[in-house]
Amino acid sequence: MGWLVNVARAKGSSTLVLENGDRVLKNHIAFAVLGYLIGLVFLFFIGLGFYFGWDSAPDKTWTSYIFPVLMLLALLYGFIYITFYYYNHRVIYNSETITAYDAWGRAKTIRWTDLKDADVNVFMQEIRLYSKQDGRIVMGRYLYGLDDFSQEFATHHPYLVQRILDKPLY
Repeated sequence: MGWLVNVARAKGSSTLVLENGDRVLKNHIAFAVLGYLIGLVFLFFIGLGFYFGWDSAPDKTWTSYIFPVLMLLALLYGFIYITFYYYNHRVIYNSETITAYDAWGRAKTIRWTDLKDADVNVFMQEIRLYSKQDGRIVMGRYLYGLDDFSQEFATHHPYLVQRILDKPLY
């Protein structure tokens, strides 16, 4: 995790600029690799279960399968969520709006003029932006280009940007 934080800091000013001038904050490839590793661990434990005869153990009751099934479901969810997070989570912003896509590809947009508050959730490692209409954007703290985003943020709301910059990254 420390390596990922350092790489994100080093790539803090590298944003992707689209043809229309919008800027894109994106994730590091480590999220995809982590998702695929969790998927491999999931497949390993499925294979291990079949090797040791989870499907044909006559003396076991259904309650003995609760813990392994819950752990496998947690691994499956982790694989799906982190992989989708890498491919779908991005933030697109310009001088008027901020649009954030979550791990499932759903987008939320806030205008800079409607932004009323910002905070950082250190536990979840995310930046939260709140609008006047009770909307909320959640964006990861390890996105490439956060330095450029904070400069744009400072031009619109210089008093709010300090809430984001003053929090430690870990």
